[in-house]
Amino acid sequence: MTADESYPNTIVHKIAFGSCHKNRGIHHPFVLNNHNIEKDFSSDHSNIWNSILQQNPNVFIWAGDIIYTNRKSLASTLELKEQYDELLTNATIGYQSLLLLQQQHHNVSIIGTWDDHDYGGNDYGNEMPQRKERQDLLLDFLNVLWTSPRRRRKGVYSSVTYGTPPRMVKVIVLDTRSGRDRHCIPSVGAAPLPGGIGSLIACITRFITAGLKLQYYIPKCRHAKVLDEDQWKWFEEELQTSAAQMNIVVSSIQVLTSNPFTESFGQFPSERERLLKIINQSDKNVIMLSGDVHHGEISGAQHQFIEVTSSGMTHSCVDPFYGVMCGKMLRTYSSHRYHLGDVGTGDENFFLEQNFGTLTIDWGDVNDSNNNATRPATLSVDVHNVAGRVVLSTGKLPFSAYRSNLSDYDIHQLPNPVNGCLLPYVIITSQVTLLMLFIYTTLRVYHRISCRRQETTTKVKTL
Repeated sequence: MTADESYPNTIVHKIAFGSCHKNRGIHHPFVLNNHNIEKDFSSDHSNIWNSILQQNPNVFIWAGDIIYTNRKSLASTLELKEQYDELLTNATIGYQSLLLLQQQHHNVSIIGTWDDHDYGGNDYGNEMPQRKERQDLLLDFLNVLWTSPRRRRKGVYSSVTYGTPPRMVKVIVLDTRSGRDRHCIPSVGAAPLPGGIGSLIACITRFITAGLKLQYYIPKCRHAKVLDEDQWKWFEEELQTSAAQMNIVVSSIQVLTSNPFTESFGQFPSERERLLKIINQSDKNVIMLSGDVHHGEISGAQHQFIEVTSSGMTHSCVDPFYGVMCGKMLRTYSSHRYHLGDVGTGDENFFLEQNFGTLTIDWGDVNDSNNNATRPATLSVDVHNVAGRVVLSTGKLPFSAYRSNLSDYDIHQLPNPVNGCLLPYVIITSQVTLLMLFIYTTLRVYHRISCRRQETTTKVKTL
């Protein structure tokens, strides 16, 4: 299957990626010499785009939430366009420098997908109005040609290849919004409630849904979709027919997390299982990149499946209003995390501040005439803080470490946010309630019998 775009002359050595980027509140000057694209980083590292450009990436991937509007409820297409235009033209933000580098040297590819905020409504899925108009806005922002097949799809999913075998990379970008059904308890994340409290309520309803395992007990929830059938068919063909030595699958929402408060594939268990089975059956080298959650994280296990999340380029989950609760929540739900190659944070392997990610490939001595290299190709994925320092890392691993070896049993045993943690409390509460009802009923019956006996005794004495 032919990819949407192909760059056979680009041998990828470094890919940068990130998500969750707000235009507002960025006032750091970005110094750029337009003649030779030289960067001046000497005075200020507070702008994350400075640090991204220092990595000299061949590719930059937007993993969703490219922009945010000021509106807490459903955003109009006009509001979205204003934010896209500002990101493209406001030099103080810093993204413009990446565009100039791309335009003048043609050696940086920029691709990506959307999540709920650049889609236009917190937690929205296929119920979104004006989806085609919103899709065109994102594709315009990414400078996608009007002749591209991406313009004719019902969704922004896409694929791009770089290089040729045996040094080919394929990026498969999913759209987890256009075809996604509502949550089991429909989210009120975009409801016009004061103080953005709708987002907090949505987190709670997801926790309740997962805690009661409603996804398994309610048919409508059990069969709910993240991707529509067209995208599922497309994804399976893209992966099965891939000739790439490394396949990068980009999802705006997390896949492996055990956190029941966040949006994820795990909130749709049958969809997560389907995704992992397709990856497993493809027998390809695959790594997953994701965003959305406003922290950095590495999930999975070596020689099974690895997912790296980079989220919060301009804000993080410790910002108001979650604050200190974010770290406590991530420590509570940690069973999905990867624990090899940790850098900077010990065994926790998550990072709470603003961050971006990089994926670095060392092709070893692989060349066109020697497929059995003595020094095989390796890959490492890192999460960096704003200044560019590595704070999380998979470590440097051979490509084979990114080939899924999960059996169907292993997939079922993976940590899952749908954990039924509230069921014991419901059972205990139900039992206590039934016991109290039984005691109350027994006492009422006993009281009535006693009253009748007393009435009978009184009548006998009277006679």
